[in-house]
Amino acid sequence: MTNQQLKEIKDYLYQKLPKYLSRYYQVHSFDIDEIINETLYKCDLKYLTFRHESKTTTWAFSFAKYIAMNHFRKQIRYQQHIRMFENQCTYYFDSPHRIICRKQLYYDVRWAFHQLNFLQKQLIYFYVIKQIPKHNIYRLLKINKKCFDTLYDQALNELKDYFLKKHGTYLNSDSFV
Repeated sequence: MTNQQLKEIKDYLYQKLPKYLSRYYQVHSFDIDEIINETLYKCDLKYLTFRHESKTTTWAFSFAKYIAMNHFRKQIRYQQHIRMFENQCTYYFDSPHRIICRKQLYYDVRWAFHQLNFLQKQLIYFYVIKQIPKHNIYRLLKINKKCFDTLYDQALNELKDYFLKKHGTYLNSDSFV
């Protein structure tokens, strides 16, 4: 793909994409920049498979729509997980730096979660993420109340230990305040 074609696609996307996205999502300028950059990258990769049955700008815009949909779907998913570990609402951000920090926090919590054993993962998944009542979890995992309490406390402590081991300095920074 030539630089002229990429410039044409970029101009077209900056012209049309904000208007399209504002209908469906709450859009910030850094979201648009991120989506357009990813679209240009994907277009450059997939250009050899382009059949030239439409204009390149139309073809690129279809990429941009799917990339935007995936971008906002991922954004909502990691915000829901972070909200479990923070007291403040994370739907609106002040700056791209804060988003990057929160994404890193999400990935670090996720990494710590995957370090737990299978039963601990199940307990946290059912009780915290799915919010299934305790008595249903007892029946589902075939454990008693005392065993549940012990395993759940151990799981939370190990999750905290793994997280602090990975990024203990992260919690003391002002980037999450």
